[in-house]
Order: sequence, then structure tokens, then C-alpha cells
Amino acid sequence: MKITLQPVELLLQGRCVSARLVLCDGRLCAVLSWLDPDLDGEAGWFVEAGFGRLAEPSSPVIPDFEGVEAWVVAKLS
Repeated sequence: MKITLQPVELLLQGRCVSARLVLCDGRLCAVLSWLDPDLDGEAGWFVEAGFGRLAEPSSPVIPDFEGVEAWVVAKLS
């Protein structure tokens, strides 16, 4: 499985934040936004939306891209 993290900007609460579209073999499977520790109290990639097996009732915060890839693989395995 090829996991791609495509950079985009996301408009949240009136501000633009760094975000990633998570593509698995070219298919959208999640949308992540970057939490700024100065504004959000913690840093990491917040799962704004997960689709299919990546949908979760409580969205995790993942510290880095390696963690994002490990999360995707674990959920889709």
C-alpha cells in the first residue's frame, strides 16, 4: 500500500492551518490538520476526518509523519 500525505491548507475557525490529505493507493482515507502548540495547547497531526476503517469516535493526535503512517497501516491491516 502506498501512503501519500498531500499538503493542503484547511480553513478552521477563521484561520488557515497546515493540513494533509492522507491518500492510500490514491484514495482519500483521512484529513489531518496541524495543531500549533501556541494556539491549541499541543503539537501534532489531528485527525479531522477518517473514512472507512480510519473513522474513529475520538480523533487521535499523532506527533509526526512516521506516526501517521504507522496509524494508517495499523488501521488498514
